[in-house]
Amino acid sequence: MIKERVNDMAKKRLFSSYLSEELYELVYFLMEREEINKVTFVKRAIRYYMAGDRKLDSRVLITKRNDPDYIERKALFSVHLEEDQKMQLKEVALEKKCKPSQVFFQVILEYCAVLISIDDSGLEIEQ
Repeated sequence: MIKERVNDMAKKRLFSSYLSEELYELVYFLMEREEINKVTFVKRAIRYYMAGDRKLDSRVLITKRNDPDYIERKALFSVHLEEDQKMQLKEVALEKKCKPSQVFFQVILEYCAVLISIDDSGLEIEQ
């Protein structure tokens, strides 16, 4: 039993990416509301994104901080990913000519939007 757990952990790699502070807070709110942990949340998010059209919002691709549409990402988000999940992010990044962290941002953003569209309870939208 312990040996299996060690093998499972060895198959997972730590992945870190920066999210906007608002998205970071939303992820933690939704994890609590949905009663799931971070690994499960991210696993479902990647699965949802990979089954969809795999589009990236043009604003997610902006890297110049002086661009008015640049999305500021200051909140570090780390999670253990299975190797195949990490490879999926890398494959999309190669295809879209961007970084895996930009793909990850889109993955998390889309999944949060889906969860909110299903149930927006507990949220207040500020403009």
